[in-house]
Amino acid sequence: MSTNASKALYFGASLLLTIALITIGVMVFLNAQDGAKTATKKFSGLNVELSQAEFVAYDNSVVSGSNVVNAIRKYTGPNYEFGISVKTGKASTAVWYGRQLNTTVPPGTAGYGSVIGNGTGTISNAQNETSSDYVNPNGTFTSQIVKDENNVVRGIVFVQQ
Repeated sequence: MSTNASKALYFGASLLLTIALITIGVMVFLNAQDGAKTATKKFSGLNVELSQAEFVAYDNSVVSGSNVVNAIRKYTGPNYEFGISVKTGKASTAVWYGRQLNTTVPPGTAGYGSVIGNGTGTISNAQNETSSDYVNPNGTFTSQIVKDENNVVRGIVFVQQ
């Protein structure tokens, strides 16, 4: 009978040890899962920052007209949801290249930076000296970036000085 009792004690101890190990494993897994979620969130934020870093040069700075033309070439086209507004000294109003963005509402509010249509400007007019949309490569322009409500860069606004 003592062998049955010792087998029962051995089985009970093994069962408790197994339950304890499973509990510890679940607790470690849950803690690791929270850490992984936090790391993923931080990595995603860093990824967004890096993808937006190329626009830092246009954030409240002064650039040349050749930089404006290069930005139009680089960031506009049929596959881009990006807009560039250029107000030259000759033109009475700004012209949009690529996509036209909503900049009529205050920044940070709903709809700011959203695409509202196609731009009407063309790169050929920006380089044609007789056009009112002509961008003088030697001119100076103030620039600022347009971010939507998700803090994603959606466009650039250039105004000739």
